[in-house]
Amino acid sequence: MSAGVRSHGLTVAVGVGSALVFAGERLVQVGNGRLGATGLGLALVGLATAARALRVARGAGDRRAVEAVLLGLQGTVLAGLLLGVWLTGARAVDWPRWTVVASALVPLLVSVGGWPLLLGELSYASTPAEAEVEGGRVMDAVYSGLGLAFLLVFAFSAYFVASERDVRVDLSRFRVAKPGEATRKVAQALEEPVTVVTFFPPANDVAQAVHDYVSALQAEGPNLKLEKRDVAVDPARARELGVSGNGAVLLSAGGRKEQFLLGTDLERARGDLRRLDEDFQKRLLAVSRPRKVVYVTAGHGERGEDRGGTTDQRPTARLLRKMVEALNHAVKPLGTAEGLGSEVPADAAAVLVVGPRQALLPEEAGALGRYVQRGGRVLYALEPGVEAAGLLGPLGLTLTAHLLANDVAYLQRTNQVSDRAGIATSTYSSHPSVTTLSQLGRRAPMVLLEAGAVQPQKALPAGVSVDVTVRAHPQTWLDADGDYAFTKDAEERKGWELAAAVKVGGGGKDVPEGRALVVGDADAVSDLLLQNEPNLLFASDGLKWLLGEEQLAGSVSNEEDVALQHTRSKGVAWFYSTLFGAPGLVLLGGYLYVRRRGGRREARP
Repeated sequence: MSAGVRSHGLTVAVGVGSALVFAGERLVQVGNGRLGATGLGLALVGLATAARALRVARGAGDRRAVEAVLLGLQGTVLAGLLLGVWLTGARAVDWPRWTVVASALVPLLVSVGGWPLLLGELSYASTPAEAEVEGGRVMDAVYSGLGLAFLLVFAFSAYFVASERDVRVDLSRFRVAKPGEATRKVAQALEEPVTVVTFFPPANDVAQAVHDYVSALQAEGPNLKLEKRDVAVDPARARELGVSGNGAVLLSAGGRKEQFLLGTDLERARGDLRRLDEDFQKRLLAVSRPRKVVYVTAGHGERGEDRGGTTDQRPTARLLRKMVEALNHAVKPLGTAEGLGSEVPADAAAVLVVGPRQALLPEEAGALGRYVQRGGRVLYALEPGVEAAGLLGPLGLTLTAHLLANDVAYLQRTNQVSDRAGIATSTYSSHPSVTTLSQLGRRAPMVLLEAGAVQPQKALPAGVSVDVTVRAHPQTWLDADGDYAFTKDAEERKGWELAAAVKVGGGGKDVPEGRALVVGDADAVSDLLLQNEPNLLFASDGLKWLLGEEQLAGSVSNEEDVALQHTRSKGVAWFYSTLFGAPGLVLLGGYLYVRRRGGRREARP
């Protein structure tokens, strides 16, 4: 083997071998797969090191000196790999103290040997095979690699010490939630004084954030009063209100009291302060408005807090119920046992019918129809294919049995053609039930997974008015043949009706107005899709319109970070791609740049 032949293949062999050892020891870990990967990796690195030693023996001058340095670096990597294999072996159990030392030395040796080897080899490879080696330039690259390796070792060491001493530094953006549009409207509509009593020690950061928030709300609602207290200074007032310690915020009005705890430590209270607007609005509604009852139909396979059984894989509807409770309303079931077969209970502020799998009995549908005629409020979130004529007929609506599909605006979930049934839209009317969505427009596309079209009848029943509030994207078609593909001559693309708001009666001051909100997809208000903010706004504003509180429509301010959820396999992929992929791309770019400059130098006369 000639010493003048390029040696970058040896460094590549070291890299591939190291990757195989890593895969065997950290990914496979057990069995023949581990032995095969680890053994092959060590063999590659060992052979590459032996070949490098032969090049040193045959070299001369600066080339011999450079090869010797690279040999030492390869040997360092090999030592680190052997130590790592020993660390996972049975012998490590007998040497617990040495195991700790070895676990620290393995990444140090591999880094101190690997990075200088890589950068040095890149510089060495740019030298023509038979030309005189510029030893100084190669050593500069080696020293750069050593600096990078030491920097990484320092970073890992600092992280290890911090984790052992349980030291945490939060570098994320932190901002206290400001009063949202909905909360400001609640404050503006207060009919009686509401007192906000805060209990904090003096000069407290959490107290300052809360007081700034309440002060901003006071500018909107003159009936909102702020009272600052300290439990240590005024224990009598704390006992009177039932507060046991500082860090509490209490709202009171007309004998009703609501309390929530933030604490006095800013670091621990950050999460609560990010969602302060949401928590404050919930308590403000509880003390300022009478509590009503909202019934949810049951007994027909409706979406509930839990799935109906092992065969029911549909998303649940917990969040919808929590939204009702956040509006200061109690939620109760309504089925045949509760009298649905005859009449809706007299204390019902509204009734929710969410995704029944079986059609309601004619007697139940009749009871709901009479309830709306008397001024009742009903949400119908239905599923195509389930008989709904008895529910929607009196409202002047029909629900198609076939699904809508779209090949332009849809939610890609499984990369199958059936994804086209997960349609997306941002076409909203100016109706109060979609106030916020109509303001946001294209910035707020809501999603429906398996929707049917909610179509008004040509001749509406007497006293019924229908307003289509949400329409599909213009490229949507009714998939009559169920193949998720558009058939030009048999199917029509248009903005199909997805949701409608219905008013019944209400012809005079003493005649109550019945309301119904109908959407052709129960998934639109399920836990799965309510994580999408436009769907959340659709449900929130829709409920407020149903309950006669449309003046409170609007978004809630929430500065809480959205959690990214991955499966274990995806998490591993993200971890290793950021650990090795990003630095690899940088090194590849540098290598290509160096080679390009080297080629230009060789081309000069």
